[in-house]
Amino acid sequence: MTTGRVSVDGLKDLERALQDLSKAAGKGVLRRVGKKALKPVIEAAKENVPVASGELRDSLAVSTKLSKRQKALNRRRTADGKSTVEVYAGAGASPQAHLIEFGTASRVVDSTGKNVGSIAPQPFMRPAWDAKGRGVLKYISNSLGDEIEKTAKRAAKRAAKRR
Repeated sequence: MTTGRVSVDGLKDLERALQDLSKAAGKGVLRRVGKKALKPVIEAAKENVPVASGELRDSLAVSTKLSKRQKALNRRRTADGKSTVEVYAGAGASPQAHLIEFGTASRVVDSTGKNVGSIAPQPFMRPAWDAKGRGVLKYISNSLGDEIEKTAKRAAKRAAKRR
């Protein structure tokens, strides 16, 4: 199983341009581009997700935030102390999302011994990523420079007003 991390190589000039911005502005650029890039993945996932009440479909979103449990799990993976920006696409704090995506084995209630069956996998996020993932990377590489430029112009304009 993969961790879901993706890297894009060959963007050294953009990285240098990001470093010319303040730390907060650079993070803002990366968050904005990341959120816009992942929107098509969520739209595709919403088309693929099985709908009973619509709760799971409606919880699918792009965010920079994780639930408390997800945060604890992620902290272990990113404990290297680096300053990073992470953008996530998936179900909110929906407890059933992973059960639907991956399915379950036969389940038995411990107290009664009753078999409550299994759930067949009904993937919706993986097919969405498979269909739109390359577009995400292409969008990031194409849009990052423009977003850095816009942010640098705004910062320069603010700095000129302060003088």
